[in-house]
Amino acid sequence: MSDGPTVVYDDTCGMCSALARRAPLRGDDVAVVGGSTVADPEVRDLVRDAIVVTSGGRHHTGVDAIAVLLEHRRGVAALLGRTVRRRPVRPVADLVYRLVARNRRRISRLLRLRPDRAQDA
Repeated sequence: MSDGPTVVYDDTCGMCSALARRAPLRGDDVAVVGGSTVADPEVRDLVRDAIVVTSGGRHHTGVDAIAVLLEHRRGVAALLGRTVRRRPVRPVADLVYRLVARNRRRISRLLRLRPDRAQDA
């Protein structure tokens, strides 16, 4: 297992699956796994938020998860990660994240993105 962050994504969501497959922030020390494969019930429950990043024994969701991934990188990405957590950017970032997360299945259908795993009926 890597020492870096682990990204747990909603693998029943086409957009989430597509982003995880193409994760530009993925590195040798970043693990990316589908939520349905995670044994920890707390983490599986948190994946309803679309993304969970575990790092240093802590769980981060939403904008905080994105910030952890960005901060894990160097240069401009790390600066952006620190910036999205601060005012006045944070409230806007939260709003955009919630809007996309809430509509991720609709966005997936519109873009014809298939999930890695079928949603349970």
